[in-house]
Amino acid sequence: MNKAGKSRAYSIDAKRLVYAGFSYSAFVWLVFKVITYERQSKFNYDKWVTEKYRSYKMAADLIQSGIIAGKDSNEIKTIIGESNDKNDSLKTWNYNMGQGGGGPGFTIHHLVVKFSADSVSTIWHHKIVD
Repeated sequence: MNKAGKSRAYSIDAKRLVYAGFSYSAFVWLVFKVITYERQSKFNYDKWVTEKYRSYKMAADLIQSGIIAGKDSNEIKTIIGESNDKNDSLKTWNYNMGQGGGGPGFTIHHLVVKFSADSVSTIWHHKIVD
């Protein structure tokens, strides 16, 4: 084989190696996305109450839509019910939203509602990954 033939063979091998690397990276990324996918759904009071430990699917909509933003404690009780855990000194209510989603391990979901001046000031979805 002459020099031109070897050079061309190395060029083809290098291209295959680069394509294989990109393909492998894309495959790993896709598998990771599938494993860690968390299905989201719109907030629905009936489902929030009846499927209490799967309500984490509605957390994003509840937070982003502003349904409970700026409400007082009585309105919060009407909209999403009584809190599982209240910390009066920090003015924080914690709602257990169940386990699931987020990968191969357990992910425990909590909705945390913080009050300031008797109305909701901050809401966040707290995830504990085990």
